[in-house]
Amino acid sequence: MLSYFARIQTDLFLCMRLSADRGATAVEYGLMIGIVSALLIVTLKSLGVSLSSIFSQATAPVVVH
Repeated sequence: MLSYFARIQTDLFLCMRLSADRGATAVEYGLMIGIVSALLIVTLKSLGVSLSSIFSQATAPVVVH
């Protein structure tokens, strides 16, 4: 009987541990997505500024009549 009680207690502990980890994992994934999104926005904005500079230098010598 004692071994049965110990097994139930162990199973409940493992079940509670697994369910608690799921919430933490979701938060970690959310933070990673947020960081990647912020880095992507900064990188694309910088790329857009540099491409704009390159194209304006390339079109400056072109004379339109």
